[in-house]
Order: sequence, then structure tokens, then C-alpha cells
Amino acid sequence: MFTEEELDEFVKTLDIVEDEPITDEKVEQILEVLEDSAPAQIVAAIEQILTTTITSDQAVSIASTPEVLDAVTQDQAEAIFEEIYINNTSSTRARLVSEKETVLGKIKRTVIT
Repeated sequence: MFTEEELDEFVKTLDIVEDEPITDEKVEQILEVLEDSAPAQIVAAIEQILTTTITSDQAVSIASTPEVLDAVTQDQAEAIFEEIYINNTSSTRARLVSEKETVLGKIKRTVIT
């Protein structure tokens, strides 16, 4: 069993900054550390990661780590999968808007010529 101070110290060693984007490399490093960590440490680390800005790919990496999925709370799991859904929805929407603009441009050029 870990004390609150021990968990806080563990999370500090991971150098996760709240409300800041986190790099793919940093996520990979954290996940490597978590592979050998106790469930309480994993929960504490994921709690801190969820205070950052993670990408959909990072959320997929986190969700694909068995040790993480075995340890996280239901709320944390939902938050991770929500990031996957929200970010994929946003990128899909952006791609569709771009495709729509391309098609409209082609139509305008066809009508004008």
C-alpha cells in the first residue's frame, strides 16, 4: 500500500504538467514506467495524464496498454476513450470540411469555365 505522499512523489518523477500538451515520446516513456508499476501508481499517473491535453493517438496508446487498463478506474477508462472519440470526431470533421471545400472548388471551376 502506498501513502498519498508516495503516490505524489511517484507522479512528480513522471514530470507531467497539468493543462499542457504532452509529447508522444513522453507518453511512451510514462507507459514504459507504468508497465512495472503498482496499480495505485498507475491510477495516480493516469489521473495526472488526464489533466493534460492528450491526442487521440496518445489516448489509443494508453488504452492499448494492458497494465493501464487493468488498473484504471471506470471514470479514467471512460475519460481515455472519450479522448479517442472526441479527437477522432474532430479530425474526421476537419477532413470532411476540407474535402467539401475541394469539391465545391471543383464545381465552381466547372461552372465558370
